[in-house]
Amino acid sequence: MSNDEKLLQDVWALAAAGHQESMIDHFHPDVVVVPYLSPGRVLGHGDFLAYVGEQTAGASMREARADHIDRVADGRFVVTGRVRWSRPGGGFFDSPAAWAVVVRDGAIYRLKAVASREDAVRVLDEDDWSPLVDSNV
Repeated sequence: MSNDEKLLQDVWALAAAGHQESMIDHFHPDVVVVPYLSPGRVLGHGDFLAYVGEQTAGASMREARADHIDRVADGRFVVTGRVRWSRPGGGFFDSPAAWAVVVRDGAIYRLKAVASREDAVRVLDEDDWSPLVDSNV
């Protein structure tokens, strides 16, 4: 297992345990994140903790689980799994998810949540880190 794959395993272990705020310790200072729960947003390093605070407030269940981590090129990965989240005030969802990830300098440099593995591969191929407007995520 490469150091990059170990990094991704560690980050998704935090997300699966509901510790999304600790993920920031593994982000590159110039990170770009297009998150699962708000795909119309693009977050930088300074925005991430506020976003996590918004999304986790009142959520008793909050996990993003990685089932597979696939290296598609040097430093470029597709992570597939599931997101399970409770909504403040009631409601719950459990959905398949995929993430396009670029690792640089031993940290997550780009991260975009999408609906499928195929979409994640497209993001990596096109280097598309823009927000999703019409999304099934």
